[in-house]
Amino acid sequence: DNGVLAPLPIQYTDFACWQRESSHGGLLEKELSYWRTQLDGVPTLHSLPLDRPRPPRQRFDARRHEQALPKPLLDGLNRLARDNDATLFMVLQGAYAALLSRFSGECDIVMAVPNGGRAQHELAPLIGFFVNTLAFRSDVPADLRLDELVVRARQTALAAFAHANIPYEMLTDSLKLERNLAYNPLCQIKFVLQNLDAGRFELTGLQA
Repeated sequence: DNGVLAPLPIQYTDFACWQRESSHGGLLEKELSYWRTQLDGVPTLHSLPLDRPRPPRQRFDARRHEQALPKPLLDGLNRLARDNDATLFMVLQGAYAALLSRFSGECDIVMAVPNGGRAQHELAPLIGFFVNTLAFRSDVPADLRLDELVVRARQTALAAFAHANIPYEMLTDSLKLERNLAYNPLCQIKFVLQNLDAGRFELTGLQA
């Protein structure tokens, strides 16, 4: 091994060209049709109670709250996922939607979920930003059982990931949503599962 990496079969520019060509073909139009149906009548703004009046122009001041889940609870969540042919992400996203429903008093919950955008294995070794944002819309009636919640979360996730090629900006423009400086269009809440182990990259005299 001389430390030389094998040449890449494709480059990021190839992906960018494919994405541009897709915007002129039928692929993105089919996906846009799905999202228009999925997001028809979507709430303009979430109904979560606020602790102070919403400013006319959104600010990005924030606080951070950290809470560790005990291992027995995490093991139980993983069992719940396996029993329903789901993933931990699906269970947690569904639970988060149920929590937001409880706090807001609404059944129609919309949140943004980042997608890695590397569905093709050829993209795995490339350096570049492929992440896209997907809109997860969850129907969470008050009488929904836990297993039904997981099944719905699984269906929502699989459908969203199957139509993940639409750039988020193109989607929001296509929906012609009301714009307001006080809040983001379509989604004001984001759900992110950081499920990759933190690694360490070391060079002589340098840690990253």
